Amino acid sequence: MQNTFTPLNIRNDVLFRILITAILAAGIILRASKYLPGWSMRGDELAVTLNLLNRSAVDLATRPLDYEQAAPFGFLLVVKALLSLFGESEYVLRLVAFISGCLSLVLMYILLTKTNGTYGTIFALLAFASGHYMIYYSSELKQYSSDVLVSLVLAILFHRHISRETHQRDFWELGVMGALALCFSHPAIFVVIAIGLTLF
Repeated sequence: MQNTFTPLNIRNDVLFRILITAILAAGIILRASKYLPGWSMRGDELAVTLNLLNRSAVDLATRPLDYEQAAPFGFLLVVKALLSLFGESEYVLRLVAFISGCLSLVLMYILLTKTNGTYGTIFALLAFASGHYMIYYSSELKQYSSDVLVSLVLAILFHRHISRETHQRDFWELGVMGALALCFSHPAIFVVIAIGLTLF
């Protein structure tokens, strides 16, 4: 059987990996450049901060937020736990958003490699890495960055589910992850419903 993996294939593969690494690194640097200055809280961020600082974890999970704010209780409890561990600062308050933004880059790449060709992966990842709102909300005390992360996790699990022979355990896994996703992301309900309807 003839080996089709020529030096040209090898060179293209190396260039692809270098380009992907550069895009991922640039995306993380762009997010860090927005996160590291540690700007003072204002507007909705300040309103969410006051809720986090003035309420107990139980209150955050069981009562609507003050100042006309809304956020998933899982997101609020994670930020509250970080405040208890590392103290009160802009960096700690925005840490969940920053980590979510960086992890989303990696998960988007994983999803793209499963669903796109080489050029589609490069262009889509580049758009995702440099998108204004993707960068902006990676350093804001809002749940939008973690919404993206949760949606990507669900999409990757769904793709894995439909790409292989499934067992009852796989349905339980999707169900449990879908239920957990609703604790951390409001828009996850739409992703979970879409996955459920597609499987049905």
